[in-house]
Amino acid sequence: MRNISSFRDRIIGKTNNVKLSKKFIRFYCYCMLIPVILIDTCFLVHINYREKAGQTKELEYAVETLKSELVNMFRNCVDLSNYMYSDQGIYDFLTREYTNETEYYDNFFSFQKESCIGYLKSIQVVEDIQVYDENPSIIRGDFCRPLEDAKDEEWFPVIRNQGGNLLLYYTNESNNHDYTAIDKLRMIQKMDNFGCQYEIYVVIDINFEKFYNLIDKQSRHGEIVVYSEGELLFSTNKKLFSEESFSNVKFITKNDRVMKRDVEVLDKIWTICVRQPKISLWNTIMCTKDIIIIIVIINILLPFLLLIAVERSLLKRVSVLEEHFTQLENEEFNIIIGNIGKDEIGHLMEHYNAMVTKVKNLIETTIAQTNEKRLLEVSKKQAELNALNSQINPHFMYNTLQCICMRSLIKGERETAEIVRNLSSLLRQMSKWNEDNITFSEEVDFVTKYLKIQKYRFAEKINYLIFLNPICKQVRIPKLSIVSFVENACVHGIEGSTENGKIFVNIYPHDKDVVIEIEDTGCGMNQQQIIDLKQRLKNANITMLYDSKSTGVLNAYIRLKNYFGHDLSFDIESEVDVGTKIIMKLIGGLNLNGED
Repeated sequence: MRNISSFRDRIIGKTNNVKLSKKFIRFYCYCMLIPVILIDTCFLVHINYREKAGQTKELEYAVETLKSELVNMFRNCVDLSNYMYSDQGIYDFLTREYTNETEYYDNFFSFQKESCIGYLKSIQVVEDIQVYDENPSIIRGDFCRPLEDAKDEEWFPVIRNQGGNLLLYYTNESNNHDYTAIDKLRMIQKMDNFGCQYEIYVVIDINFEKFYNLIDKQSRHGEIVVYSEGELLFSTNKKLFSEESFSNVKFITKNDRVMKRDVEVLDKIWTICVRQPKISLWNTIMCTKDIIIIIVIINILLPFLLLIAVERSLLKRVSVLEEHFTQLENEEFNIIIGNIGKDEIGHLMEHYNAMVTKVKNLIETTIAQTNEKRLLEVSKKQAELNALNSQINPHFMYNTLQCICMRSLIKGERETAEIVRNLSSLLRQMSKWNEDNITFSEEVDFVTKYLKIQKYRFAEKINYLIFLNPICKQVRIPKLSIVSFVENACVHGIEGSTENGKIFVNIYPHDKDVVIEIEDTGCGMNQQQIIDLKQRLKNANITMLYDSKSTGVLNAYIRLKNYFGHDLSFDIESEVDVGTKIIMKLIGGLNLNGED
């Protein structure tokens, strides 16, 4: 890679040092003349390749079509032969002893009606069907003949000697060599099924006219030859029929394109061969000479147009460079975008872009430093304000409340002293935010003190009951989260009702979960209020705290959601003049036992 990069750099370096006049000449040679020659050559090679590919497809189509027709022809004949071989009715007719002609013809006509012989003889691939029967009571006719007539046929000793019961036999009696060496193509079936007592043969004369015509039609794709075991059967080259032995004839040369397919015909292999001379590049050129002439004409005009385009490209880049330098005077630092080239103008554009980039980075760095400095100054001012605010010592309030508590005890007002002590403890704990998460035990202690104060304020109007399962005591939750819901139950539930009310706080485990129930017997809510509240909590976020007047429950829910995430389940049950019940489930909450 290093050598390639070095070589590339040397080429680019040499190109950059070449004058523009010489660049035009090299541009013409390297970018016009040589590419045109290569493209034209590739074009011709591609056309030649397409011609060869087309020739291959034609050959494949021709040989597959011939193979399909030949297979169908023999398959139909074999199916017909097997049908006759396995038809009990044919055997019954051919082996029956007839006493006179009337009986024979009556049975023959009945046999024709009941069997499919008439239909079978009408099949296109069948030219004729003959039966040779050893039964002496059979009368000679168009369908049946005595076995003595078959003994003079050439196929008779062949099928007797081969040991099988099916034979394909062809002859050439007329010496007619027009595309085929076959005069008669026959399939002979020996009828020896069902324990036949007579020697019977069925001879099917195959009509190969359709296959013959198909060879004539496909001959436009090339020379067609069909042979089997060195014996020529069909050919579109009539000269091959004049050869004494086809097996010694080499009709395929090394320059031929050939496609072959073998077809199994009973116990023999017939080979279909389609041959076509290869297409040379020169033949391709001669076939496409009109296109080549047009390409040459275009190539004369194209270099001139390209030279003009190069000239305009140079002038355009100079104009762009001048325009960007003008923009610098107006303090517009725009980078040149596009193909700037590697010549002298390209170098100028690269230097310009580098300069503009550095200036823009310097400006952005200066602005960033200035903004950072301002932020530091604002932070410093804020810290100074916080320091001034913190100078008001909160211990002043705690000491004052403690003093009130002591005086109340001296005067014998123990209830007032207890409430003041609870209030002092609440204020002290609420002002400590060094840790946001506390245990359920600590949170319930806050709730108890808060409800005692409320009980002092409203006397018999508020009663409460708190239950904390010992298993849940060390589970941690966000600070003041339950107090917020209890406060909401007092303010919006009990205080809004004309009747006395009760508040129940129940915290207990359920499997690995922790369930928190906060219930009041206050004024309750209707269904629309419940839906609105659920929707508001579902979409709760920090920004809502700044837009809402009542933020206690919202704040507590957001902190619970941030701490437990998807492990927090929240539900509300309420009925007007009956009360409200909030159910929160901390999924897997017992696993947080003692963890922050």
